[in-house]
Order: sequence, then structure tokens, then C-alpha cells
Amino acid sequence: MLAALALAQPAQLGPRPFYLLDCLEAGLLHNRLTTCAAHTDTYPRSPLAIGHRGAALFFPEHTREGYLTAVRQGAVFVECDAVPTKDGALVCRHSDRDLAETTNILTTQLATKCRKGFQPGHKPDCRTTDLTLPEF
Repeated sequence: MLAALALAQPAQLGPRPFYLLDCLEAGLLHNRLTTCAAHTDTYPRSPLAIGHRGAALFFPEHTREGYLTAVRQGAVFVECDAVPTKDGALVCRHSDRDLAETTNILTTQLATKCRKGFQPGHKPDCRTTDLTLPEF
């Protein structure tokens, strides 16, 4: 329902694109993007606008907040990589093996579920397939 409400609203860019524009070196691309930035009140939605894993410049990938922000920014589709949990449920994640890099799992009780926990000099191995849906 929230996505339908977001689609009914004009697309919003938010502050991040303007920050990136301000940091961009002067030149043709900067000039062209500056022209586009002047027309944000009429930013159109495009059927080709895809939120790749949500709105990663604003929220972590594959989160509810990231998906809603992508839609609010004009995405008509949101891409989701589906991976299974230990009990066979499908959840949206970029990779089965990246929980230690993309979540706070190592600071929770779920760290005991990781195949390899944190050890200095070694990469932890925390997988979606090691967690049940309620744990995820």
C-alpha cells in the first residue's frame, strides 16, 4: 500500500544527487546535470527507472526503507535478488554470503550462527542460508 501511495506522488530526488553534483568537476557533464537539477519540480517518472536493490545512496540495500525511497525517487520497478533462508523462505539479499559486510549481525546473538565468526585478519562467513526466516 505504501508503494502505491509513493507511486501516486511526484518523484523526489532528495539531497544526495545535489551533493554529488556539487562535488563533480566542472565540465560538460556538470553543466548538463546542473540544467536537469533546475527542473526537479517536474521530474517525470519513467517506465525504465529501476531501483537497483532499492536506493543504496540513502539506505542499506534490500531494505523496506530503500525500496520505498527508490519508488519515491521515481523508480517504477525495484530489483530484488532472492536467496533462500535455512528453512527455505525467499528473502531479498544481494548475496547469500554477505551478512557480515552488510548488516550488524556480528554485534548480535546471531553471530553464533555464522560459519566463521570475527577473528582479526580473517573474513567472517555469515550466510542467509544459516538463518531461519524469523532469525533473518
